[in-house]
Amino acid sequence: MSELTLDPHNDSHDEHNHHVHPVSSYLKTLGALFVLMVITVWAAQIPLGSWGNNLVAMGIATTKATLVVLYFMHVRYGTSLVKLWAILGFLWVPLLGFTLADYATRQYEMVPTWNANDKGSALARDRSGTVGDSKKSMEEQTEANVRGRF
Repeated sequence: MSELTLDPHNDSHDEHNHHVHPVSSYLKTLGALFVLMVITVWAAQIPLGSWGNNLVAMGIATTKATLVVLYFMHVRYGTSLVKLWAILGFLWVPLLGFTLADYATRQYEMVPTWNANDKGSALARDRSGTVGDSKKSMEEQTEANVRGRF
């Protein structure tokens, strides 16, 4: 039976042991990724039509991404919470895709812009001869800026 102590420096951290990853598992994963890369290039040369080539390419890419997440990111040896967050990250992508699909189906709206030839446009008005265009000396302009324009 273990003794309970109140010493904060005597805590046991045995539950935090990390899984030891042999180098061979990394090399096998790297080899599998190279093989899948060759298969991707080879499959791109086969005419399966637009949908067929895309489905094959996405399947191979999904397999490669799964290998990277499981072995290089250590999700395979992680806790259930780590696995849950990894899965939720991949479920977030289709949610963003649905948002973009909604955006893509909207109609394009023409926004009226400024037309230099239209005298009725707010920015295209002819201001010649108005009070703001009068020639003032530099001294008068400086004094107006200091005093205010009331």
